[in-house]
Order: sequence, then C-alpha cells, then structure tokens
Amino acid sequence: MKQKLLVLVTLIFGLAFGTTFGLGFSRWRESKLPPERTSHAELNVPRPEARSGTDTDAVNVRLRRLEQAVRDLEQGPVASQAPGTSPAVADEDRQPLSVEEATAQETQRWLRLENTFASEAPDRAWAGPTETNFRADFTHNSQGQFQFKSVECRTTTCSAKVVWPNFSAAMTRGSDLVSAGFKVNCERTTTLPPPRVGDEDKPYVQTLMFLCADQRADSAK
Repeated sequence: MKQKLLVLVTLIFGLAFGTTFGLGFSRWRESKLPPERTSHAELNVPRPEARSGTDTDAVNVRLRRLEQAVRDLEQGPVASQAPGTSPAVADEDRQPLSVEEATAQETQRWLRLENTFASEAPDRAWAGPTETNFRADFTHNSQGQFQFKSVECRTTTCSAKVVWPNFSAAMTRGSDLVSAGFKVNCERTTTLPPPRVGDEDKPYVQTLMFLCADQRADSAK
C-alpha cells in the first residue's frame, strides 16, 4: 500500500513539475528568439500555433484523477457487494451461538460423517490390516482408563468405539484420543453428546471417526 501511494504521489509531482517547467521554458525560449523576419520567402512557412487552454485543461483532469486515486488508496479497499444483498458481517460482529444452536450444528456434522461411513462398501484388502493396527493401538493407548470395544473400516473411513467408566471420565480424557498416536495416521474426530438424565454414572460409549482417504491411496502405491 505504501509503495502504491509513493508511486502515485511521485507521478502527480512529476506531471505538475513537468507541465510548469515546459510552459515556462517555452515562454523563455520565445523571448530569446530574434524578431521575426517578414521576407517573402518565409511568409509561407507555418508558425507553431500558440498553446491553447486545452492542454492545460487536460493536465488538470489527469491531476484530479491521480489525486482521487491517492485518496482511494488511503481509504483502503472496499468490499464488493452484490446488488440487493446486505453487507457482510465481520467475524468479530457475529453473535456467538447459543448452546442449542451449537448442539444442533454438532449433531448435523456427526450425522453427515455417519452417513458417509454407512454408504461406503467395505474394502477388505485395505480394511482388514487397518483394523488390526487400530486394535493394537487402542489397546496400547488405553492404559487401563477405558475399554476398547470395536473398530470397523470401510473404503476410506473407520469407526471405533471405546467404553469409559462414566461420562465424566469421557469428558476428561476422551479428547486425548483425537491426538493420540496411531500407526495408521488418519485424520480423526469424535463427539461427546451428554447421556440421558440419570445415566451420568453409567458406562459411556465414545465413538471416533477416522478419515483415511490419503492413507489408503498411499498404501495402494
């Protein structure tokens, strides 16, 4: 931005200086010329026409345009807006989601993942060895805090389930499984919806989804 402003200001100064200098030099040069001779031979030689106000007007227009460009740059870019639409709301101006809205968004996100998993046909050539690796890693990562229940892989996704002693334990340590080390290093995600009222102290099942499209493609090479 500063470089653009410097270039425009330099252009404005150069144009104004060049115009002023050119007009002054032309007048000085004409004052130094000897008086015109009026011989018959030179009467047919056309003389240069005197500078009219048109040139000066054109220069002024260009100056005004450059000055407007400088002002536009100083004000910064203006976000475009389609006709008939409301201005975009900045992130800091957005109202935070309510608990109900956040819960609804999370539920929809998880349903989309489950639908993707359910729609995939099993690829046993890839799924079998991948499930074996996950079983070993979950058993190693449990450290007696949760019980590994199951894992199932399809074409590019895997769904794993572990059981915690209660919902409080799942809330405390369940998110650690998302960043735990797995031999099959797929993108992973989980959700921890609250249990029904009265089931808070009962064993709690946590589901993790593994998105393994890249890992499956690498193993096929």
